[in-house]
Amino acid sequence: MAVCAVIPAWADDLALCLDNHVDACTRLIDSGNFDQRNRANLFVNRGVAYRVKGDVDQAIADYSEAIRLDPRNAIAFVDRGAAHELKGEYDQAIADCSEALRINPASADAFLNRGLAYLDKGEDNEAIADDSEAIRLNPGYATAFLYRGQAHRAKGEFDQAIADYSEAIRLEPRNAKAYISRGAAHALKGDNQEIADYSEAIRIDPASAAAFYDRGLAHAAKGAFDQAIADYSEAIRINPMFANAFYDRGAASEKKGDIAAALIDYQSYQRLAPNDPNASAAIARVKQKL
Repeated sequence: MAVCAVIPAWADDLALCLDNHVDACTRLIDSGNFDQRNRANLFVNRGVAYRVKGDVDQAIADYSEAIRLDPRNAIAFVDRGAAHELKGEYDQAIADCSEALRINPASADAFLNRGLAYLDKGEDNEAIADDSEAIRLNPGYATAFLYRGQAHRAKGEFDQAIADYSEAIRLEPRNAKAYISRGAAHALKGDNQEIADYSEAIRIDPASAAAFYDRGLAHAAKGAFDQAIADYSEAIRINPMFANAFYDRGAASEKKGDIAAALIDYQSYQRLAPNDPNASAAIARVKQKL
């Protein structure tokens, strides 16, 4: 006689919750089918779902509720720290990740997120130390190599940055951000290898406005203004609110002698960045050339 497994009625909701569906997580939280510790995990999952949707404040509220229900839930502290980092609340992010490490000293994610908060706070040595510890705990952690590369680059240590970005690429060959970052390090080092990296990033992710913009900067630095304008234009097509792309396309047009096009772009930049005095200065300058 065959025995049929009994599938809980909430199984579908659990799958949806783990796939970042807020409503499914809410139904599970309200169902009464889970003990306190598992309800805490559900709040963590719903927090992740809110963060994916861009509702960082609600994510923080859910992570906080998870911590109230289970004060030793290290993942809740890590995720709340990451949410604080997204809001620019770096000290809170560092405090949460430090608490996660007190609970679980082997959490590579806690070191990674605390390192990112240190990096964004401008504390590059602390960032490098945390990223290195994340790598020690998880030698295949491509994001840790990427972030450590960012910290080395911020310190002007371009060779170390390039080495870390290269390792991130080796681990994740389709990591467009790593190619963009390595390209930026090559540009700062002045070794003329940046355009190849930006082009590879574009091949991997043709919708990367940042890759087109950075390649435009590289072309402009070499005096290749037509190529620069083409790349800035593509960045703007992808992201019509990309203020710097308008400014730099205007600068390239001005250097080419296309003053009318430069004026239009500087005016667009001013609308997007009204508090930048460079906009009014550029507009006044090109108007004198008309």
